Amino acid sequence: MGENLTQIQDRRFKEQIAEFLKDELKIKTEFNEGAILQSAKINYPGSLNKSQLSMLLYVSNSWNSEFEIKRSGAGIVINFKTNLK
Repeated sequence: MGENLTQIQDRRFKEQIAEFLKDELKIKTEFNEGAILQSAKINYPGSLNKSQLSMLLYVSNSWNSEFEIKRSGAGIVINFKTNLK
């Protein structure tokens, strides 16, 4: 049996993030019943450079979401939240 739409969206989001955040990272996503991203939490062990920040903005815009970055232990946490307008 193939992937459902939520699984496809989950994989697409995680692949998009992994393209520019190369280090070991953990991503937890939440989608609604319509397979629309509601939130995502990314634990990233490194620091971000200018191009990675730019890519986060791109991903945020493409998923109609906002993000915030917080320090967490030796790394950072990036939280995405969908804009419901």
